[in-house]
Amino acid sequence: MENEKQKTLDDIIKNYKPYEVDFVLPDPEGKDINVYIDLYLMYESKDPEWNEVQAYIYDYLDNLLKAYKENKISSNDILEKLYFPEVEEIGFGYCKIGTSGRGTHRERAILLRNTIFDNPNVKEFGIDTLANASIKIEGIGPDLLSDMAANFALNNLILYTQEQVKTFNLKTIEVPVRNAYNINTHTFEDIPKINLPVYENGDYRILVPRHISRKMPVFSTEAFYKNFLKYILQDEATSQNRIIKTIGKKPKVIIKKAKIKDLEKNLKSKYDSVSTATRNIAKDRPDLVNQYIKNVKRFSNKKRPRKEKINWSEYAKELKSIPAGNKNASKYAETIRKIFNAIYSDNLLRGVLEKKSFGEIYRYDITFVNASITKLFRFISNQQLKAGVLIVEAKNYRKTIVGNKEFNQGLAYTMQDGRDIVFLVKRSNITEEDMNRSKEIYLRHRKVILPISDTDIIKMLEERKDFPDSFDDILIPRLQDILSS
Repeated sequence: MENEKQKTLDDIIKNYKPYEVDFVLPDPEGKDINVYIDLYLMYESKDPEWNEVQAYIYDYLDNLLKAYKENKISSNDILEKLYFPEVEEIGFGYCKIGTSGRGTHRERAILLRNTIFDNPNVKEFGIDTLANASIKIEGIGPDLLSDMAANFALNNLILYTQEQVKTFNLKTIEVPVRNAYNINTHTFEDIPKINLPVYENGDYRILVPRHISRKMPVFSTEAFYKNFLKYILQDEATSQNRIIKTIGKKPKVIIKKAKIKDLEKNLKSKYDSVSTATRNIAKDRPDLVNQYIKNVKRFSNKKRPRKEKINWSEYAKELKSIPAGNKNASKYAETIRKIFNAIYSDNLLRGVLEKKSFGEIYRYDITFVNASITKLFRFISNQQLKAGVLIVEAKNYRKTIVGNKEFNQGLAYTMQDGRDIVFLVKRSNITEEDMNRSKEIYLRHRKVILPISDTDIIKMLEERKDFPDSFDDILIPRLQDILSS
């Protein structure tokens, strides 16, 4: 990896698909992309790095609200505390040219103050009502909340970017970054020098994980309508039609479901726009907003699932094409990382190559933060095996046997950071000797070194297209065999 030519962001965009990396691919022309950092996804993340950011924001706004309610800070002074400039280095937003967006300048700080801090419900019940307010109040939308989140997340995002710089051997430039939240002082400070990855033209970017970003954040007027309200209105209209048509006589026709497009036509005629209608209905029927916030995925089964356009057979060909031996060890490890990223989608996070352990005693080939709920990982969880951080050791050996040394190395990795399972990937098929070594380690230490071959990975690739939740269950019998020893 050290001798490999450094890549620019242009190289990453050219050579990787979006599902082969952990982060949102930047725009190839350096423009802003219509994506947002989503506070709700930070809250739901299996990675504590992003749970922390959501906690920072909650505490900051909650403490500010308390001070404001107790008249410890003036109406004008609070505007300074609500100034969240757009982080141009991220390159998210609506801009068509360049990355200079609005951020929360004075007008938007006033909007935050007036709609949140001067909101009687927020004053009475606290900052928990922010999600509710973002649905009902125009302007408290995705880009504003994304800009706010980015300012609080800057230090975490920079550390994340540095991980990815190392994994992909990215070329960097030293630049200043402004307005990063300091968790110790609870203030925002500029960072005078930081190394960020660059395009060929010298522009630079802070990278953002895919799993905390999306085009449509949960708590917005549009998302509330598209993901929830339209289905409620559809059900109510259908029920009303049934009642009207069955009064006094047995129906002779089947009552069809009300059409969404007809509902929207009626809403537009009454309220001018669907957004205006949604905000009015949300104000008149607060119970619906509360239902939505409690269960944002209630109608997720009504959406058409997106079909993945992934040529899984290409990964098998790529894997087979890599010659065994030390010379291609880095290429093999990177291919395994890329395959795991693709087949597990957003459920294996922060895929990093050659990460050092705490205290720098060990260097792991590949590590992931594990949020997977496939059949294999459900089985692992049911066996009370800890796999919150998954280590994958990739052994590209040609003549050297994957033997006691490699299995004991995997065991040491479990002891170091309190995990129970390590994946040991090898080129050749799994042998009886491999299984005996795994069983002996489990008998003595109650830790699992699960041997996996290229053949296993190719089988998982073949199954992944049709069985996204169970493609890895081919490994369960092997794991059961080890655990029953």
